[in-house]
Amino acid sequence: MNKSGRTRRHLIQLGAVGIATGIAGCSQQRSGKDRVGPDYSDDSQDNDTESNDGLDDPPDPAFSFHASNYTFSLYDFSTADGRPVPGEMSISHRDNTLCNITVSGEDTAIATLKETNVDRDVDLRLYVRDANRTFKSTTETLSATGSDSYETHKVEFDLTNVTLPTGAGSICELVAIDPTLDDDIEFILKRHQFVGVPHKNGVNWVNEENFNHTYRTQEGDGVSDHEPPRGVSGVRGNKRSKPAGYVETRDDDDERTVFFVTRTPYNGELFGVSCHIKHQPAQDYKQGDYQYQYTYGYNYECHFATEISHFRELAQKTYDAISDLGVTSQHGRLSVLGSMIQMIPYIPQGNDPSPTVVLYDHYGDCSSKSMLMSAILQNDPWNVMPGYIDCEIDGVGHWTIGLDINDLPDIPNRDSIYTVATTSNQVNDGFPDTEYAFFDMTFTSEIGQRTDGIENVSVYDEGNFEHSANRRSNTPPDY
Repeated sequence: MNKSGRTRRHLIQLGAVGIATGIAGCSQQRSGKDRVGPDYSDDSQDNDTESNDGLDDPPDPAFSFHASNYTFSLYDFSTADGRPVPGEMSISHRDNTLCNITVSGEDTAIATLKETNVDRDVDLRLYVRDANRTFKSTTETLSATGSDSYETHKVEFDLTNVTLPTGAGSICELVAIDPTLDDDIEFILKRHQFVGVPHKNGVNWVNEENFNHTYRTQEGDGVSDHEPPRGVSGVRGNKRSKPAGYVETRDDDDERTVFFVTRTPYNGELFGVSCHIKHQPAQDYKQGDYQYQYTYGYNYECHFATEISHFRELAQKTYDAISDLGVTSQHGRLSVLGSMIQMIPYIPQGNDPSPTVVLYDHYGDCSSKSMLMSAILQNDPWNVMPGYIDCEIDGVGHWTIGLDINDLPDIPNRDSIYTVATTSNQVNDGFPDTEYAFFDMTFTSEIGQRTDGIENVSVYDEGNFEHSANRRSNTPPDY
């Protein structure tokens, strides 16, 4: 219940009344990264939070954090007014690296609060979005320590009342409630996106900070840098991938399990899939001579994509996970699938490897990632035959995928998207008489978005290399 005179709109703005423990005078914006000062005034604050407008004679804060060379208290946090949505997860924070959430299984989540001094008991409440996309909550007490020291506190939450989704990602939000102040005020300590990725031996619960907005204290000035969700660290010195994501591999004697997790820009949601790749075909290709790679490479695998088990597995798992996110349109599903391919780190490769090797090594270039997209799309339940678009950027060859416009009946702004049509000569040679929507697998882009600087654009072939039969073996694969 509300204490007398202490409504939700009566929270204190600490800097205004001298209770703030941060360094004064650091609220200005700095060049470079988005910087937030101690007063945390933010006109773009998410609509599910409220700012602090003042409170007469507030009690001392129930707990405080020590970050770098200053401290901040419970009163420095924004307050909740509804639950978060995936496209609006950012919320200003002094240093949210001091609070972490790990969903370690279907029944347990652990909140870790570092460098924390607890003066009196507070309630910690964890809201978790379940498989039906409904938030459920569980509450534990963070007990007073009776000392002035800053310590690490771990609080375990029982999630047995929550049916967590797998494949499709979830959201949790940790809030603190100080009954001495007001039972109804929820201070937002942390928002966290995570996903459980099913595989043959169970579920891999992935809680990477890559998926989340990070506010980190800078030494000496009491100002925090904002880092948005981010991609996989570069391979061989290359930059981080985009969009945000995570890749993990696990090997046993016979196969490699690869986990791909992506935070799609389409709606800010997270999804994750696994695929199981036999070591033998990947190693045979990587160790094979030029003739072997020519015969059993990308042309061969894309032509026989529906015969290859890990492409069939990825097709079904990606379709199911994306559908479970609530994405119902064909255009939306294809956009989200494209995000996963775009997330795979880019590295120039020269001679394109097979799509199996792209999965196995989890990196590729413009053409090899496009061919992986094609190998997935040809399989049930996608059942889409894309095309390959050949072009140049500043005189350098570039490839991407093209989606047949007939497979996009619900695409918005149909007249404004960029498409590439087959020529009359190609149609006479058996190509489909159609237009392909440009969809770049190298950059974070949307279906029908023309990549800057492209020229000399044409359709190269269909997704199964129907018109380039001389480059492959005619014996179907057995993996």
